[in-house]
Amino acid sequence: MILSRAWLWGGMGVLGAMAAYAAEPRILLAGFEHGALVSGNQSPGWRVEDVRKIAVLTEEGGDLQGRFGRFFFAAGGVSERSAYLRYRLRRRFLTTGTSVLPEPPVPNAMVFRLRLPRDSRLFCGPEGRPTLGVWTYHFDPSDLSVGGANGTSGTTDSMMHGYANFCVEPEAASRWIEVVFAPSAFRQQRDYYHWFAARGVTGRLPFVASLREIQFLVLRTESGLYPVDLDEISLVRREPAARFEPEYEEKVAWANAGDVAVPIKLVNPTNRDRRYRFFVSSELGASRQVLNRALAEADSIGAPTAVQKAVGANGGLSAAFLTDENGRSVRHREIEIGAGGEWRGTLVHRIRPEMLGQPVTVRYRGHIWTARRDTLTTSVIAWDPDEPRGAGMGWIRVAPSNADDASHPVPMGFPLPERPPQGWRSGDVPPEQVGAYLVTELTLR
Repeated sequence: MILSRAWLWGGMGVLGAMAAYAAEPRILLAGFEHGALVSGNQSPGWRVEDVRKIAVLTEEGGDLQGRFGRFFFAAGGVSERSAYLRYRLRRRFLTTGTSVLPEPPVPNAMVFRLRLPRDSRLFCGPEGRPTLGVWTYHFDPSDLSVGGANGTSGTTDSMMHGYANFCVEPEAASRWIEVVFAPSAFRQQRDYYHWFAARGVTGRLPFVASLREIQFLVLRTESGLYPVDLDEISLVRREPAARFEPEYEEKVAWANAGDVAVPIKLVNPTNRDRRYRFFVSSELGASRQVLNRALAEADSIGAPTAVQKAVGANGGLSAAFLTDENGRSVRHREIEIGAGGEWRGTLVHRIRPEMLGQPVTVRYRGHIWTARRDTLTTSVIAWDPDEPRGAGMGWIRVAPSNADDASHPVPMGFPLPERPPQGWRSGDVPPEQVGAYLVTELTLR
């Protein structure tokens, strides 16, 4: 099938983007029919130094006809190994081109076309170590530190930085692959350790709709060039396989309160019966607001890292679990919901007094902050294991979360965890499926 680009947006400005999104549930952020575009105030594109890495080539025949970008990533620092897709002004969402989030329904997945040459050094090895990354930057409209007063300086994100690290199986050599990354693909978050981030990267904000920048990068650092073909980088709207109600909950809890429950619903919004599995993990550390303040004032990603280390932040599996409406645990038991139906239950947080830390003074590059281990953030992901995989996604191996690697110490106050069985682990969550996401943030007192 030859892909039509007639309705896709490439450097047409925000109105063209939204018109394309209204006609077809897709916003094209970057194509190469008009070359490799430098980012501007009114249209997204690449940094000037990234454009120098791109050769715009023409594909004749095959499934993808037209022009595409061949990126020549070089060994060296992160900048040499990366290309950044964004607006020139930082306070611009990729969905709207403004600092205003779009109205629902909003895009909920990222799509791009990827090809590696047959002799690439970026294919998966026997150990499956990731060689490529897609990293995301998001901002809260109320956070004026991102971009600064004039939109050109200040911090890059509102402590909302996600990582999807992956490799491509050698069987896909010289083939175009349509890569689809839902929030489930973004399994890590900067300075939040040993939990499966997903929607937790952005908390109360929708993950894809709050994107301001996408970073494509090579993770290998050996000398030489790494050519990577990319095309049709888009944000799309896919019907979710499930939905949590609420999707975000914020509460204050006493550290000696014991179990703290949040009533929830899991909804099957589709027209067929489904069964769901779920992954629950938590992070205990300083609040996002404290971390973001450190990031903004020091203008360095090392600042929140120093704060989290000082308060003793960590994460794991055992601080929260799901029960049904009768209070029975559903751990590793599938939830079956008929078409258009719902399941009612509770997310139970096991709060222990030792989770709440003492205030500490953090010093970093001349800055001083007071911080405390007082925030328990929990991420719940539900997915349908029977949902068909995306075409070509079987060749993409996304690195799992380290929440269930069973090799890190138990966070303060967490019960001893039990590693999930096969089929229920972080690596089993389909990266392309838009599942159900629930995030809770408990402030301990």
